[in-house]
Amino acid sequence: MEKFKNMLEATIESGFESTTGNLLCRDSLCNGRENCSNDRRININIIAFKGCHINEIKGFCQELRNVAGKIRLNVYTEKHICYVASIDDIRRALSREHHNIIIGEDLKYGEIKLLEKYDYHTQCVKYSTVTNLRRNEKKIFNTMKNILLKLNIKAGGTNWSITFPDKEGDWRGTVFRDSVMIVGADVTHFNDGRPSIAAVVCNRSKFVFTAGSSYNFKIAVQYPEGNKRSMEYIKDMQAIMTDLLRAFYSATREKPAKIIYYRDGVSMGQFEKTVLKELEAIQDACTSLEEIYEPKISIVVCTKRHDQRFLRKDGNKFLNPDIGTVVSKNLVTPNYFNFFLFSQKIIKGTGVPCHYYVLYDDNKLGAYFWHNFTFLLCHLYARCKMPVSYPAPVYYAHLACYSSRTRFEAKYGRQNRNYWQGDNRPQESQIEEEITPKDKKYMFYI
Repeated sequence: MEKFKNMLEATIESGFESTTGNLLCRDSLCNGRENCSNDRRININIIAFKGCHINEIKGFCQELRNVAGKIRLNVYTEKHICYVASIDDIRRALSREHHNIIIGEDLKYGEIKLLEKYDYHTQCVKYSTVTNLRRNEKKIFNTMKNILLKLNIKAGGTNWSITFPDKEGDWRGTVFRDSVMIVGADVTHFNDGRPSIAAVVCNRSKFVFTAGSSYNFKIAVQYPEGNKRSMEYIKDMQAIMTDLLRAFYSATREKPAKIIYYRDGVSMGQFEKTVLKELEAIQDACTSLEEIYEPKISIVVCTKRHDQRFLRKDGNKFLNPDIGTVVSKNLVTPNYFNFFLFSQKIIKGTGVPCHYYVLYDDNKLGAYFWHNFTFLLCHLYARCKMPVSYPAPVYYAHLACYSSRTRFEAKYGRQNRNYWQGDNRPQESQIEEEITPKDKKYMFYI
């Protein structure tokens, strides 16, 4: 027993490792951000589950119109409110000419979202959110604004655009002289024989500094190979990138000269296998479109699942780092060019920075570019005025995975493990068709 006791003894160090960090400039990132725009009127069809009080629903519609006017959006809500009791009732009440807001307390979110494969646009709102608004005037503006920001993006609008100050040379002028495709990718797993779901999003306009609806997406379903529980790399990356490159060219009439690829959800042990496979697939997609087409490619992996925490010393106090703090010395991994970035405002507790690894950089962009450009992308998340914890394209890919997973569970949640290992399991393409909205320009995951 004494032997095991000695083996379990450990010494805990109470000190800190010290390092230095840089603080990126963000003074003008917030200037002019409130710039919602949409050339078309947003027509809204209200659908409410039975039990929702009509006065509460009418009050919600009125507040929605009031806040829309304050942020310069043209919103019209239909006077008639459709009351429903089931998913079949919802489908009959949906309108393709309107953006459908469905209000209810026990919403079957996944089943409602599955209806988007029939070319409907939906937005779910809990009834408790509606009733709480009448009791808390302070929440009205923020809640309505959040709903409207989502609706505006789904309706093809832009929530804001930003400029980024530069004191050491205009890196935008050199990097973005030609068309650049910014790609975000993520994969979600079930780990029980069910297929993994991958999402890849990219900008479809040349101007990437806007929080708007200018993103294309592709959803891919992939069964694990052999006896593996899941598949981390994106198996159909070549086909996905081929479609996205065609969509980019169709929108801009230009082929991207540079591809900047941000990848989420890859552990350090999977860097080589995952990145090499996906890099090769991206290169093959380019040459499949044109044999001499070889854009320069850069690949960055971002992860938040790590143990490093940072505090800044302020006199005798230790505080969370300021927004825009970059740590790229001493405590980073020596084998790769990598850095930590605090891009988000830390409201509670100890902040967790995102750890970025630049694993492949054919563009040779340098540390100054990666710090500043990554920080800029964190300000372009269309659902939030403040910068978020990692770049918007990666965040969108993460949300697309989550939304697709919810739809998948609504469609196939009752099937057991044996079903997914049997010969009668559905094909990957069949599942993709079931869980993917018909409108390929519709940012369903917002």
